[in-house]
Amino acid sequence: MNNPDLSLVIACYNEGTHLLQSIQEIEEVMGQTKYSYELIFIDDQSQDDTRELIKKICQTRSNCRFLFHEKNVGRGGTVREGLLIAHAPYAGFLDIDLEVPARYIPTMVLWLERGYDMVSVERIERFSLNPYKLLRFIFSEGCKKIVLRFLGTGFPDSAAGFKFFNMNTMRDVVDHTRDRSWFWDTEIVLKSEMAHKKLKSVRGVFEHRLDKKSTVRLIPDTIAYLRAIYNFKKNEQKSNL
Repeated sequence: MNNPDLSLVIACYNEGTHLLQSIQEIEEVMGQTKYSYELIFIDDQSQDDTRELIKKICQTRSNCRFLFHEKNVGRGGTVREGLLIAHAPYAGFLDIDLEVPARYIPTMVLWLERGYDMVSVERIERFSLNPYKLLRFIFSEGCKKIVLRFLGTGFPDSAAGFKFFNMNTMRDVVDHTRDRSWFWDTEIVLKSEMAHKKLKSVRGVFEHRLDKKSTVRLIPDTIAYLRAIYNFKKNEQKSNL
């Protein structure tokens, strides 16, 4: 598909347990809209059957393409790559486990059509006493508060993995991101604010899935995220000297 309305970047890493179901949900949502779209699959060295499933999906659809990494790049680097090869004027990505449901995609595009440069979901999570959910909630809220205080952003949930862009106005900002891991989501918000882009946050339901193994390594990824916050702040201060 050469001229779609929307490019959807699907960054994959060991998504075999839910990939087909998630793509079906996305297609059901998009089928109720006026938008033509392409699916861009980028697999970041999955160790399960994700690549075989991607090939199967793309064999039966004309609006799909895929790239397979020869070595693991990281979630942020994978998303960045997908956005930069998008054919559509609007492009976005969502975590393919759909812990934030696909039904918010049309809302993202509508806000872009109204003149925003970037639109992101603000995750609204129900409190749970499940130990795993509770621990992730605590770590997530803690990181959110650190970003708000330490980096001074006014954006409510910079780390959300559900962001959409007007690529005509945002391509240069995306191109200048450098983080390859989970901090990328926050980096693109911070650099968009620094470039005086028009940003929109939309509230959306978030539900941790317990039927799949998370690709988030809670302790090491949190430490890496905090280190990235510190390095970003340090580099920003240097650039202002």
